[in-house]
Amino acid sequence: MLMLHGATTISTRGLRAETQTEMSSPDLSKRRLRRPRLLLISGVPPGSGSVGELLLRDICRKYPAGRVCCYAVTEGSHTPSPDLEALPVRIRSPRNETGYRPWPGRLGALTALAGQQLFRRHVKELIADAVSFGRGHRVDKVWMVLDSATVVAMGSEVAARLGVPLLSQVWDPPEYLLSSLKIDRFSRAGLLRRFASTLSHSERVAVVSEKMKEDYGLRTKVEPVLLRHGLPIGDLRPPSVQLNDRSELVIGFAGSLYGQSAWNGLTNALDTIGWQLNRRRVVVRMLGSDFRFNLKSPANIEYLGFRSVRETVKILSRSDINYLPYPFEPALSHLTRSAFPTKLSSYAAAGRPVFMHAPARSSLARFFEDHPIGVFCESLEPADVLRDLNRFIEDSEAYSAAARRISQVAQVEFSQETYTDRFLEFVGGVEKSFSPTTTETPECRPRFSFAARPAPPLAE
Repeated sequence: MLMLHGATTISTRGLRAETQTEMSSPDLSKRRLRRPRLLLISGVPPGSGSVGELLLRDICRKYPAGRVCCYAVTEGSHTPSPDLEALPVRIRSPRNETGYRPWPGRLGALTALAGQQLFRRHVKELIADAVSFGRGHRVDKVWMVLDSATVVAMGSEVAARLGVPLLSQVWDPPEYLLSSLKIDRFSRAGLLRRFASTLSHSERVAVVSEKMKEDYGLRTKVEPVLLRHGLPIGDLRPPSVQLNDRSELVIGFAGSLYGQSAWNGLTNALDTIGWQLNRRRVVVRMLGSDFRFNLKSPANIEYLGFRSVRETVKILSRSDINYLPYPFEPALSHLTRSAFPTKLSSYAAAGRPVFMHAPARSSLARFFEDHPIGVFCESLEPADVLRDLNRFIEDSEAYSAAARRISQVAQVEFSQETYTDRFLEFVGGVEKSFSPTTTETPECRPRFSFAARPAPPLAE
């Protein structure tokens, strides 16, 4: 794991950034508030690796410099972003998250119980360490991303011990997070109670879908904030209002496949027609780092590997349509109903209509009702899939309307400006405690560590 260390310096850069943000926010300036110093607790740190790292990186880039520190409980490598080198990060590893029962009967039960005890003990150690880290940086609020079993288990206790408000952010429903850990039903129930308690103790809650907003709103003090990833306006492509040519239908896909059911439904349907639809050769163009194909007949698939977000948007804009599948598997029903695919921000930026392939009772179906940005298919039957795909070819007016509509959605719902504004609404403000004539403030320098080393405080 990368470890970088640097010295503390005195600089006005953090204060200037903060002042600019406050001056552009009338609600804060009128009430004599400032942006809070945040302790981010999550299963990933801001960076340039996983999707979670990118989401946090894009928010931290827009927040006043020197006012976020991160406590990440994660395994594996971390790819820091060079422009966030001044953000203090402490990385710790999770332990005993996965249920372990090597033998049946009483001996297996005792082994599993021992693992649970070790998990709880480690969580207590992490809580104490995070509290120490937060105090060292004089944080005003705790921003917790509930994206792993360990972070869920830490709950609201860090904020309570620090005596500061808690802000909770949810990307995926906890039922989905816990489903792959093979823990016993009692431990699972306990973590779900912990999750619900954390939401009820939160000053604000941020969610990714309308369904989450509706469900979790019953447990929170105020209405949750709908916070979905957005791209800079400069990355948006103009809408493409017609198919590229008459010989092919190019279907773009980017990101990860959460469930194979929809993907298998698409390929099975194309197999029945030899990948030729309405006298067009069908090509699927895929971007991502990990795909598994189980095809038993000739197919037309272009695999372009992993690309940057900007390059992904550019390539997707050259497709005729872009494919957004969601799981039909009953075991993933919690994910399907409540989560929301991050890739839709890139799809919207590409300016091409979307072929949404998901169950009728899904978060995508709910979104499509308000934003018909293509064609929605709720079936795995080959005839239904082919019928809905063919609508892009047969109805040119509907295609053009969907392209213009998705461009509008990209500018409003999936813009970086909206993403930033909603995050600032989520974190709120705190009473100003410094003189407006102050010209110098401590500023953090690079610091990535596993140990509880003393770290410079966040900027005042």
